[in-house]
Amino acid sequence: MYTRWINSQLVKLDGCGSSRSSIDGHQSRVEILHEDLRDGKQILRLLEALTGVQLKPERGNMRLHHITNINRALTLLKEQYSLDFVNFNISAEDLADGSPRLTLGFIWRLILRFQVQDSCWPGSQPAVVQDSGAE
Repeated sequence: MYTRWINSQLVKLDGCGSSRSSIDGHQSRVEILHEDLRDGKQILRLLEALTGVQLKPERGNMRLHHITNINRALTLLKEQYSLDFVNFNISAEDLADGSPRLTLGFIWRLILRFQVQDSCWPGSQPAVVQDSGAE
């Protein structure tokens, strides 16, 4: 479910001719969630698809570069979307280490914010079902 949601968001970039529609010349697709998000590049692409904000990934394959990429994403989410992952004990280091549980928690928070919350209208009230009295 999580990888399917991410891939459905990334297709928006691949399909619309984004200048970053691929990483290292290959079409990007998430296969193994906690492994494919470790370098932070897919997270940056996912945020680009969700927010339209383009964040350039760090060049390099060292852990430091991975953490820098993920921290860029976390900073954007905190500053512009009030999503703070500290309360959920999710850090850039956890995602770079490939923690399956924390990676799922991270993606779940993104789904709640960008899929569920955006599908609700601001200020809308849930419908109240009135009892008509007919039995």
